Amino acid sequence: MKQKLLVIATVAALTALTSTSRADTYNDATGENFNATGILDITSVEVTNTATDMVLKIKFAGNPVATDWGKYMIGLQVTNAGNVFDTASNGWGRPISIDPGAGPSGGMDYWIGSWADSGNGAELRKYTGAWALQSATYNPNPDGLSITKNTNSVTINFAYSGLGVAFGDTIFFDVYTSGGGGTDSAVDALSRSTQSISDWGVAFVSTNLLSYTLQTVTAIPHNVKFTVDMGVQGLEYTNAVNDGFKVGPQADGITPFRTPDVVYVRGSFNGYGGTDALVRQGDTMIYTNTVNFLATPGDTIQYKFEGVSFPGYETTILAGGGNRTLTLTNTTMTAPFACFGDRCLTNPPVSTVNFAVDMGLAKQFGVFDESTNWVVLRGTFNSWGETPMTQGAPPNTNIYSSALTYSYYPLNPANVGFYKAYITNLANPYRDNGWEAPISNGGGNRAFAINSAVQTLAFIYNDENPVINASIEPLNGTDVKISFNSFPPRGGFPGYPTGGVYAVESRATLSSPWSTNAIIYSTNATSSITNTGVLPGTPSQFYRVGLIGL
Repeated sequence: MKQKLLVIATVAALTALTSTSRADTYNDATGENFNATGILDITSVEVTNTATDMVLKIKFAGNPVATDWGKYMIGLQVTNAGNVFDTASNGWGRPISIDPGAGPSGGMDYWIGSWADSGNGAELRKYTGAWALQSATYNPNPDGLSITKNTNSVTINFAYSGLGVAFGDTIFFDVYTSGGGGTDSAVDALSRSTQSISDWGVAFVSTNLLSYTLQTVTAIPHNVKFTVDMGVQGLEYTNAVNDGFKVGPQADGITPFRTPDVVYVRGSFNGYGGTDALVRQGDTMIYTNTVNFLATPGDTIQYKFEGVSFPGYETTILAGGGNRTLTLTNTTMTAPFACFGDRCLTNPPVSTVNFAVDMGLAKQFGVFDESTNWVVLRGTFNSWGETPMTQGAPPNTNIYSSALTYSYYPLNPANVGFYKAYITNLANPYRDNGWEAPISNGGGNRAFAINSAVQTLAFIYNDENPVINASIEPLNGTDVKISFNSFPPRGGFPGYPTGGVYAVESRATLSSPWSTNAIIYSTNATSSITNTGVLPGTPSQFYRVGLIGL
């Protein structure tokens, strides 16, 4: 195999004066969002700027890495002369707006919409009478827009020059959280300390805006040493094309590791491009080099490693697929040693994840018909395609299972995959045409980590496992209240199944036949009815509650 000469380029050090940037913190009340979902509950937002960028770190009561379906949005009002302001909507067409009387101008002229799933992403849109896309993480990105996340926050970074502002200018804004539906509103809003909306589609209007003034900062030279171990990628490639390969460079005396042509570090300090290549250390698979760049002391840089042309950009496990970060506490630093994609040869060689879904209830109520339907696994591991699931042998014929294997993955770091069970050939819009909508996470994707070398993830389709727990409460001398647990809505997204159908029955004695008191179509976590006039002259009254439909 040909080896290519690595040509290393560095950035010349420049001299500049500095002033350290500060962060303005905007706190928000917690527990005030109607659906009590932690990943949509803002605790605070930290805003700062570097010599070129504006940075907003949105913190939550929940973990956006473990549960990633939240959407995070910023409405901006930039009072430049000639700007046009939208007072009725926003860049995503959701029922969110800025009041005509809010801020100096009223309305919004820029919109940032972001998502923490599917590898993270964001858009920056501008209003000029109609909303137009200006930058996107998946598109030409002139503003260097980026999004990263950790276990309690999402950080959005972009060049403020794209807003037409400079040092000393003030930007007015509000921050919103929402769900995945295109008509979902602001479940939480930074500008309001009380509950913003009562349900997903209720319109929200920002009547008060926060403000941030861009402070003057200048950049100075920094030197950072980056090191990455490419061992797993070299081994996997070689094993794919050579049988019997042994671990170690040229361990079989014939075939070496496949080495990347060039390994680069790409980051916010070089526009995710440039010629900052790393040097292979002898016969090892470790690459390292010191990179020089201008930055403001205290800045947090973002970066990833890329092997060109093999193996491409890394997908970080510890950062949930997002960028690595490093806070510049000194002008000369060493970044943490990294394994490419956070996968090291010291991790378990093989880990197995078994999935087992119980289709019993779906089968019982006609949602799943074995003669026409099948159940498959869809997720990030198959690009949301279809991985077949095998039906269990008697007496476990309601259980369908499948297994995935992972090589050299760290144990317990973070979620590495997202998935759902899917019923094939189900043309039913009220069941989202086969996609499950798990009750446990409001209809979002299920997630898994590599918790051990062998693990089994057992779940019930849609989490539809009724635990009714009925209770009876005499209200007075004649009336009785019957309360029970029931299926709640599955996140409120259009087309998803909602609630369950329950029969409440009663009889006067243990030997009497049951009679139906009510059929309840429940969309709440708990339900109740009052049975009137049944107690006079009867020593007792017996009740039962049963699920009769989905």
